[in-house]
Amino acid sequence: MIHTDSDGGLIRFGPFALAWGNTDTACDFPGFTTLSWGDYSLEFGDIDAGNGIHLTKYDGQGDIDYTKPIVKL
Repeated sequence: MIHTDSDGGLIRFGPFALAWGNTDTACDFPGFTTLSWGDYSLEFGDIDAGNGIHLTKYDGQGDIDYTKPIVKL
């Protein structure tokens, strides 16, 4: 599955996904990029846990199970 537009995009092949969102200054939404495999995601930018690089595990229903910071900016 591939979906892209001017706001961001998603490329998914089986359990692998690459997603990104562009900065939206009108809504004060920072840009981000994620590399995901199943319920685990390596997140770059200011998504849920502040700006940086984070390893996030989801509970299988889309809710965050935990987030571990790798680099905080």
